[in-house]
Amino acid sequence: MTAPLRAASAAAVPDLLERAEGPTALAIVPRPAGAAARALLAATLADIAARRAPMRINLIATGPAVDESAIAAAIAYLEHAEAVTGQLIDIG
Repeated sequence: MTAPLRAASAAAVPDLLERAEGPTALAIVPRPAGAAARALLAATLADIAARRAPMRINLIATGPAVDESAIAAAIAYLEHAEAVTGQLIDIG
């Protein structure tokens, strides 16, 4: 798996994932505030993943006090879950 992409905000995710190259793309982004913003991010991710198939595209949303080992565990899971795409994993 290529190194995870880092987005400063949820608003930056669509462009970041649209420009990603290779067989997989994984972005890490701060968790958006509010249920509506999270739902919009999940819907955007699902749309991009469907359009870019067979490329695997996933996203990790992190809280303010996230443990780096939790991020590493999510990355390891996604690295080995070959059929998983379009997933938003919320950590912290």
